[in-house]
Amino acid sequence: MVAYLTIKQAENRMNAMDNRPFRVTFRKRTDGNIRTMKVKNGVSDATKGGTLGYDPETHNLRHVVDLDAMLMGSGWRMIPLDRVISVAGV
Repeated sequence: MVAYLTIKQAENRMNAMDNRPFRVTFRKRTDGNIRTMKVKNGVSDATKGGTLGYDPETHNLRHVVDLDAMLMGSGWRMIPLDRVISVAGV
């Protein structure tokens, strides 16, 4: 069985990374797979229109940029804070 961080623990650990790259491991809400991504905080431009159509905080989501996906185009991702397993510096 996988142990999840609390939402507050996940937020605190991600906030502590400031604008430095870090790895986050979480269980995806869509299919239940465990995923690890190299990401970065400090995302300001979310969409071509500049704003999202919803508030990520109300859904316990963190908006980050996936550094590996940025090399191939759009790397904007949402991390479900209630399903974070670990956060670690790169």
